[in-house]
Amino acid sequence: MKNPANCGTRSGYNRHLKLKEEVCQNCRNAQNEYDRKRFEKNPDYFRKKNKKNDNLDKKRTRWRRREALKNNAIVEKYIDLDVINLYGSICHICNKKIDLSASRRCGIGYNWQNGLHIDHVIPIIMGGSDTLDNVRPSHAICNIKKGKHMLVKEM
Repeated sequence: MKNPANCGTRSGYNRHLKLKEEVCQNCRNAQNEYDRKRFEKNPDYFRKKNKKNDNLDKKRTRWRRREALKNNAIVEKYIDLDVINLYGSICHICNKKIDLSASRRCGIGYNWQNGLHIDHVIPIIMGGSDTLDNVRPSHAICNIKKGKHMLVKEM
């Protein structure tokens, strides 16, 4: 492995990456020192950037909006907290309490089946809209079992 002339610096670190070489310890130390100084200058920026839950909510919102627009559905901006504030934390399918601290990713994490999913009462694929009027909170497992069908409740 050929070491670049500026080894032990950030540019040396980047050169190792560009050449797809193993990064030497001196360059790794220089990059770590740079990252540490950036964090010290603006810690709030990096703490906010690393909040995974906020980013996941944004991803889910973008995905729902994109799917709705593909199907020419009406789209309204809302977040999961709006749905919970409006309809509560009771699953609209089985009428049992939703565990808001449970994992929301299917098959991952403890008690994911009872985690929160936002369910479209009339699925977007069947002409439903992506608005607060058409969404309800549900358990992950209830939403998965329901799939793209409309729920018919007996009176």
